[in-house]
Amino acid sequence: MVNLGLLARAVDLVQRHELMAHGAGGLGAVLLGLGGGLGRVRAEWRGTEDGKKSAIEPSHQCRNASGGSGLILFVAHSPEYMSIRRPVAETLGHSGVLWNSGGAEPLELSMTTIAIIGAGTGLGAAVARRFGAEGFSIALISRHQGRLDALAAELVSEGITAQGFAANVRIPASLTAALENAAESLGPIEVLQYSPLPQKDFMRPVLETTPADLVGPVEFSIYGPVAAVHQVLPGMRFLGTNRGTILFVNGGSAVTPGRGVTGTSIAFAGQAAYAQLLNEVLGEEGIQVSQLIIGGRIIAGDPDKDPAILAGLLWDLHVKRDTFRHQVSAD
Repeated sequence: MVNLGLLARAVDLVQRHELMAHGAGGLGAVLLGLGGGLGRVRAEWRGTEDGKKSAIEPSHQCRNASGGSGLILFVAHSPEYMSIRRPVAETLGHSGVLWNSGGAEPLELSMTTIAIIGAGTGLGAAVARRFGAEGFSIALISRHQGRLDALAAELVSEGITAQGFAANVRIPASLTAALENAAESLGPIEVLQYSPLPQKDFMRPVLETTPADLVGPVEFSIYGPVAAVHQVLPGMRFLGTNRGTILFVNGGSAVTPGRGVTGTSIAFAGQAAYAQLLNEVLGEEGIQVSQLIIGGRIIAGDPDKDPAILAGLLWDLHVKRDTFRHQVSAD
Protein backbone atom coordinates (compact mmCIF):
# COMPACT_ATOMS: atom_id res chain seq x y z
CA MET A 1 0.00 0.00 0.00
CA VAL A 2 1.12 3.55 -0.71
CA ASN A 3 1.87 5.84 2.21
CA LEU A 4 -0.59 8.63 1.44
CA GLY A 5 1.34 11.13 3.56
CA LEU A 6 4.47 10.61 1.50
CA LEU A 7 2.38 10.64 -1.66
CA ALA A 8 0.95 14.05 -0.71
CA ARG A 9 4.47 15.41 -0.22
CA ALA A 10 5.56 14.00 -3.59
CA VAL A 11 2.49 15.43 -5.31
CA ASP A 12 3.27 18.83 -3.85
CA LEU A 13 6.83 18.63 -5.17
CA VAL A 14 5.62 17.91 -8.69
CA GLN A 15 2.88 20.54 -8.55
CA ARG A 16 5.24 23.28 -7.41
CA HIS A 17 7.81 22.29 -10.02
CA GLU A 18 5.28 22.33 -12.85
CA LEU A 19 3.71 25.63 -11.80
CA MET A 20 7.06 27.34 -11.35
CA ALA A 21 8.21 26.10 -14.74
CA HIS A 22 5.13 26.95 -16.74
CA GLY A 23 2.62 28.92 -14.67
CA ALA A 24 -0.70 28.72 -16.48
CA GLY A 25 0.77 26.04 -18.72
CA GLY A 26 1.65 23.80 -15.82
CA LEU A 27 -0.44 20.64 -16.04
CA GLY A 28 -0.09 17.28 -14.41
CA ALA A 29 -1.74 14.33 -12.77
CA VAL A 30 -1.09 11.58 -10.29
CA LEU A 31 -2.75 8.21 -10.67
CA LEU A 32 -2.85 5.64 -7.91
CA GLY A 33 -2.99 2.01 -8.93
CA LEU A 34 -2.96 0.34 -12.34
CA GLY A 35 -5.49 -2.41 -11.70
CA GLY A 36 -7.68 -2.20 -14.78
CA GLY A 37 -5.15 -0.58 -17.06
CA LEU A 38 -4.51 2.98 -15.89
CA GLY A 39 -5.67 3.55 -12.34
CA ARG A 40 -7.70 5.81 -10.10
CA VAL A 41 -7.14 9.53 -10.52
CA ARG A 42 -5.71 10.68 -7.21
CA ALA A 43 -4.86 14.29 -7.97
CA GLU A 44 -4.81 16.44 -11.06
CA TRP A 45 -4.14 20.13 -11.53
CA ARG A 46 -3.68 22.96 -13.99
CA GLY A 47 -1.76 26.16 -13.43
CA THR A 48 -3.71 29.44 -13.40
CA GLU A 49 -2.61 32.89 -14.51
CA ASP A 50 -1.82 33.91 -10.94
CA GLY A 51 0.42 30.90 -10.43
CA LYS A 52 -2.03 28.91 -8.33
CA LYS A 53 -3.32 25.43 -9.11
CA SER A 54 -6.87 24.42 -9.79
CA ALA A 55 -8.52 21.03 -10.18
CA ILE A 56 -9.60 19.98 -13.66
CA GLU A 57 -11.53 17.12 -15.17
CA PRO A 58 -9.55 13.94 -15.92
CA SER A 59 -7.59 14.28 -19.14
CA HIS A 60 -8.01 11.88 -22.04
CA GLN A 61 -5.20 9.64 -20.87
CA CYS A 62 -6.68 9.44 -17.37
CA ARG A 63 -10.24 8.70 -18.46
CA ASN A 64 -11.85 5.27 -18.07
CA ALA A 65 -9.55 4.53 -15.14
CA SER A 66 -10.45 1.90 -12.59
CA GLY A 67 -9.56 1.42 -8.96
CA GLY A 68 -6.53 -0.12 -7.39
CA SER A 69 -3.64 0.69 -5.14
CA GLY A 70 0.04 0.05 -4.90
CA LEU A 71 1.53 1.83 -7.92
CA ILE A 72 1.89 5.51 -8.72
CA LEU A 73 1.98 7.23 -12.07
CA PHE A 74 3.03 10.87 -12.47
CA VAL A 75 2.07 12.62 -15.68
CA ALA A 76 4.21 15.78 -15.86
CA HIS A 77 3.78 17.93 -18.95
CA SER A 78 6.72 20.31 -18.74
CA PRO A 79 9.85 19.21 -20.65
CA GLU A 80 11.94 19.85 -17.53
CA TYR A 81 10.14 17.13 -15.58
CA MET A 82 13.30 14.98 -15.54
CA SER A 83 14.80 17.18 -12.83
CA ILE A 84 12.02 16.40 -10.37
CA ARG A 85 12.11 12.61 -10.66
CA ARG A 86 14.89 12.01 -8.14
CA PRO A 87 13.44 14.08 -5.28
CA VAL A 88 10.04 12.47 -5.82
CA ALA A 89 11.54 8.99 -5.77
CA GLU A 90 13.51 9.84 -2.63
CA THR A 91 10.37 11.21 -0.98
CA LEU A 92 8.30 8.14 -1.77
CA GLY A 93 10.93 5.44 -1.49
CA HIS A 94 8.59 3.46 -3.71
CA SER A 95 9.67 1.00 -6.39
CA GLY A 96 6.47 1.32 -8.37
CA VAL A 97 6.85 4.91 -9.52
CA LEU A 98 6.12 5.39 -13.22
CA TRP A 99 6.76 8.51 -15.29
CA ASN A 100 5.24 9.94 -18.43
CA SER A 101 5.82 13.33 -19.97
CA GLY A 102 2.34 13.76 -21.33
CA GLY A 103 3.14 11.99 -24.57
CA ALA A 104 6.42 13.79 -25.33
CA GLU A 105 8.53 10.78 -24.34
CA PRO A 106 7.89 7.07 -23.74
CA LEU A 107 6.74 5.97 -20.32
CA GLU A 108 9.69 4.96 -18.17
CA LEU A 109 8.97 2.03 -15.88
CA SER A 110 10.68 0.72 -12.80
CA MET A 111 9.01 -2.67 -13.24
CA THR A 112 6.55 -4.41 -15.54
CA THR A 113 4.86 -7.79 -15.55
CA ILE A 114 4.27 -10.75 -17.81
CA ALA A 115 0.96 -12.50 -17.14
CA ILE A 116 1.15 -16.20 -18.05
CA ILE A 117 -2.33 -17.64 -18.44
CA GLY A 118 -2.10 -21.39 -18.14
CA ALA A 119 1.06 -21.35 -16.04
CA GLY A 120 2.34 -24.76 -15.05
CA THR A 121 5.60 -26.52 -14.31
CA GLY A 122 6.52 -27.01 -17.98
CA LEU A 123 6.36 -24.21 -20.52
CA GLY A 124 4.84 -21.71 -18.08
CA ALA A 125 7.70 -22.15 -15.61
CA ALA A 126 10.28 -21.90 -18.39
CA VAL A 127 8.75 -18.66 -19.68
CA ALA A 128 8.63 -17.29 -16.13
CA ARG A 129 12.34 -17.97 -15.71
CA ARG A 130 13.22 -16.49 -19.12
CA PHE A 131 11.30 -13.27 -18.60
CA GLY A 132 12.18 -13.15 -14.91
CA ALA A 133 15.86 -13.20 -15.84
CA GLU A 134 15.21 -10.03 -17.83
CA GLY A 135 13.69 -8.25 -14.84
CA PHE A 136 10.00 -8.92 -15.39
CA SER A 137 7.67 -9.65 -12.50
CA ILE A 138 5.71 -12.85 -13.13
CA ALA A 139 1.94 -13.23 -12.73
CA LEU A 140 1.07 -16.93 -12.79
CA ILE A 141 -2.57 -17.66 -13.69
CA SER A 142 -4.35 -21.01 -13.70
CA ARG A 143 -7.22 -22.73 -11.90
CA HIS A 144 -5.39 -24.15 -8.87
CA GLN A 145 -4.11 -21.64 -6.32
CA GLY A 146 -2.09 -24.25 -4.42
CA ARG A 147 -0.08 -25.23 -7.48
CA LEU A 148 0.43 -21.58 -8.37
CA ASP A 149 1.69 -20.81 -4.88
CA ALA A 150 4.16 -23.69 -5.06
CA LEU A 151 5.52 -22.55 -8.43
CA ALA A 152 5.68 -18.93 -7.28
CA ALA A 153 7.63 -19.95 -4.17
CA GLU A 154 10.09 -21.86 -6.33
CA LEU A 155 10.61 -18.84 -8.58
CA VAL A 156 10.97 -16.48 -5.63
CA SER A 157 13.67 -18.75 -4.21
CA GLU A 158 15.55 -18.18 -7.48
CA GLY A 159 15.33 -14.40 -7.10
CA ILE A 160 12.35 -13.84 -9.40
CA THR A 161 9.36 -11.76 -8.34
CA ALA A 162 6.33 -13.99 -8.84
CA GLN A 163 2.81 -14.46 -7.53
CA GLY A 164 -0.09 -16.76 -8.39
CA PHE A 165 -3.65 -15.70 -9.20
CA ALA A 166 -6.30 -18.39 -9.57
CA ALA A 167 -8.81 -18.03 -12.41
CA ASN A 168 -11.02 -20.08 -14.71
CA VAL A 169 -10.43 -18.98 -18.30
CA ARG A 170 -13.93 -20.17 -19.25
CA ILE A 171 -15.41 -17.52 -16.93
CA PRO A 172 -14.43 -14.07 -18.28
CA ALA A 173 -15.11 -12.25 -14.99
CA SER A 174 -12.79 -14.66 -13.16
CA LEU A 175 -10.00 -14.09 -15.65
CA THR A 176 -10.29 -10.30 -15.74
CA ALA A 177 -10.33 -10.15 -11.94
CA ALA A 178 -7.11 -12.19 -11.79
CA LEU A 179 -5.41 -9.91 -14.31
CA GLU A 180 -6.54 -6.82 -12.42
CA ASN A 181 -5.22 -8.23 -9.14
CA ALA A 182 -1.94 -9.12 -10.85
CA ALA A 183 -1.43 -5.58 -12.15
CA GLU A 184 -2.21 -4.10 -8.75
CA SER A 185 0.16 -6.46 -6.95
CA LEU A 186 3.08 -6.72 -9.37
CA GLY A 187 2.97 -3.82 -11.79
CA PRO A 188 1.49 -3.01 -15.20
CA ILE A 189 1.16 -5.96 -17.58
CA GLU A 190 3.47 -5.39 -20.51
CA VAL A 191 3.28 -8.97 -21.85
CA LEU A 192 0.26 -11.26 -21.91
CA GLN A 193 0.77 -14.93 -22.75
CA TYR A 194 -2.32 -17.05 -23.38
CA SER A 195 -1.31 -20.70 -23.21
CA PRO A 196 -3.69 -22.83 -21.10
CA LEU A 197 -3.67 -26.56 -21.84
CA PRO A 198 -6.95 -27.75 -23.42
CA GLN A 199 -9.03 -30.35 -21.61
CA LYS A 200 -9.00 -33.87 -23.03
CA ASP A 201 -12.77 -33.90 -23.54
CA PHE A 202 -12.37 -31.11 -26.10
CA MET A 203 -10.74 -33.62 -28.43
CA ARG A 204 -13.47 -35.80 -29.92
CA PRO A 205 -13.69 -37.30 -33.42
CA VAL A 206 -15.53 -35.06 -35.84
CA LEU A 207 -18.61 -37.27 -36.31
CA GLU A 208 -19.03 -37.68 -32.56
CA THR A 209 -18.85 -33.95 -31.85
CA THR A 210 -22.18 -32.33 -30.96
CA PRO A 211 -23.01 -28.62 -30.57
CA ALA A 212 -22.78 -29.04 -26.81
CA ASP A 213 -19.26 -30.44 -27.18
CA LEU A 214 -18.10 -27.16 -28.76
CA VAL A 215 -19.22 -24.90 -25.91
CA GLY A 216 -16.19 -25.65 -23.73
CA PRO A 217 -13.57 -25.27 -26.47
CA VAL A 218 -15.05 -21.96 -27.65
CA GLU A 219 -15.23 -20.57 -24.10
CA PHE A 220 -11.66 -21.75 -23.50
CA SER A 221 -9.99 -20.64 -26.70
CA ILE A 222 -12.04 -17.63 -27.84
CA TYR A 223 -13.98 -16.05 -24.96
CA GLY A 224 -10.98 -16.38 -22.63
CA PRO A 225 -8.42 -14.59 -24.80
CA VAL A 226 -10.90 -11.91 -25.85
CA ALA A 227 -11.62 -11.14 -22.18
CA ALA A 228 -7.91 -11.13 -21.31
CA VAL A 229 -6.94 -8.82 -24.17
CA HIS A 230 -9.67 -6.32 -23.32
CA GLN A 231 -8.47 -6.27 -19.72
CA VAL A 232 -4.79 -5.57 -20.40
CA LEU A 233 -4.98 -3.47 -23.56
CA PRO A 234 -5.59 -0.05 -21.93
CA GLY A 235 -2.48 -0.47 -19.77
CA MET A 236 -0.39 -1.64 -22.73
CA ARG A 237 -1.43 1.40 -24.73
CA PHE A 238 -0.40 3.66 -21.89
CA LEU A 239 3.09 2.15 -21.74
CA GLY A 240 3.98 3.76 -25.05
CA THR A 241 4.96 2.56 -28.50
CA ASN A 242 6.72 -0.78 -28.91
CA ARG A 243 6.08 -1.94 -25.36
CA GLY A 244 3.02 -4.18 -25.15
CA THR A 245 3.07 -7.78 -26.41
CA ILE A 246 0.35 -10.43 -26.65
CA LEU A 247 1.54 -14.00 -27.16
CA PHE A 248 -0.70 -16.92 -28.13
CA VAL A 249 0.57 -20.48 -27.80
CA ASN A 250 -1.32 -23.19 -29.70
CA GLY A 251 -0.99 -26.75 -30.85
CA GLY A 252 -0.68 -27.76 -34.48
CA SER A 253 -4.45 -28.11 -34.93
CA ALA A 254 -4.66 -24.30 -34.95
CA VAL A 255 -3.29 -24.37 -38.52
CA THR A 256 -3.89 -28.01 -39.54
CA PRO A 257 -7.23 -29.35 -38.24
CA GLY A 258 -7.28 -32.95 -37.06
CA ARG A 259 -10.34 -35.18 -37.48
CA GLY A 260 -9.78 -36.70 -34.05
CA VAL A 261 -9.46 -33.39 -32.18
CA THR A 262 -12.45 -31.49 -33.47
CA GLY A 263 -13.07 -29.17 -30.54
CA THR A 264 -9.54 -27.79 -30.42
CA SER A 265 -9.29 -27.68 -34.22
CA ILE A 266 -12.35 -25.45 -34.47
CA ALA A 267 -11.63 -23.31 -31.40
CA PHE A 268 -7.90 -22.93 -32.08
CA ALA A 269 -8.72 -21.84 -35.64
CA GLY A 270 -10.98 -19.14 -34.21
CA GLN A 271 -8.27 -18.05 -31.79
CA ALA A 272 -5.73 -17.96 -34.62
CA ALA A 273 -8.03 -15.71 -36.64
CA TYR A 274 -8.51 -13.43 -33.64
CA ALA A 275 -4.75 -13.27 -33.09
CA GLN A 276 -4.12 -12.37 -36.72
CA LEU A 277 -6.73 -9.61 -36.63
CA LEU A 278 -5.16 -8.23 -33.45
CA ASN A 279 -1.73 -8.35 -35.09
CA GLU A 280 -2.98 -6.26 -37.99
CA VAL A 281 -4.80 -3.65 -35.90
CA LEU A 282 -2.58 -3.36 -32.83
CA GLY A 283 0.56 -3.42 -34.91
CA GLU A 284 -0.42 0.06 -36.05
CA GLU A 285 -0.16 1.14 -32.40
CA GLY A 286 3.18 -0.54 -31.75
CA ILE A 287 1.72 -3.46 -29.78
CA GLN A 288 3.10 -6.81 -30.93
CA VAL A 289 0.80 -9.81 -31.31
CA SER A 290 2.42 -13.14 -32.08
CA GLN A 291 1.47 -16.81 -32.17
CA LEU A 292 3.72 -19.77 -31.41
CA ILE A 293 2.47 -23.03 -32.91
CA ILE A 294 3.89 -26.17 -31.30
CA GLY A 295 3.24 -29.34 -33.23
CA GLY A 296 2.84 -32.36 -30.98
CA ARG A 297 3.92 -32.58 -27.35
CA ILE A 298 6.39 -30.39 -25.51
CA ILE A 299 9.34 -32.67 -24.72
CA ALA A 300 12.00 -31.96 -22.09
CA GLY A 301 15.45 -32.33 -23.59
CA ASP A 302 14.22 -32.09 -27.20
CA PRO A 303 16.40 -29.76 -29.29
CA ASP A 304 13.32 -28.00 -30.69
CA LYS A 305 10.54 -28.53 -28.15
CA ASP A 306 12.22 -28.37 -24.75
CA PRO A 307 10.36 -25.83 -22.56
CA ALA A 308 13.44 -23.62 -22.22
CA ILE A 309 13.94 -23.56 -26.01
CA LEU A 310 10.28 -22.61 -26.54
CA ALA A 311 10.53 -19.93 -23.85
CA GLY A 312 13.46 -18.46 -25.75
CA LEU A 313 11.35 -18.32 -28.90
CA LEU A 314 8.61 -16.48 -27.04
CA TRP A 315 11.15 -14.00 -25.69
CA ASP A 316 12.41 -13.42 -29.24
CA LEU A 317 8.87 -12.79 -30.48
CA HIS A 318 8.52 -10.17 -27.76
CA VAL A 319 11.81 -8.32 -28.31
CA LYS A 320 12.25 -8.63 -32.08
CA ARG A 321 8.62 -7.69 -32.82
CA ASP A 322 8.80 -8.69 -36.49
CA THR A 323 6.97 -12.03 -36.67
CA PHE A 324 3.32 -12.93 -36.30
CA ARG A 325 3.46 -16.73 -36.45
CA HIS A 326 6.29 -19.11 -35.71
CA GLN A 327 5.74 -22.85 -35.95
CA VAL A 328 7.85 -25.52 -34.29
CA SER A 329 7.52 -28.86 -36.11
CA ALA A 330 4.36 -30.41 -37.49
CA ASP A 331 2.12 -32.64 -35.40
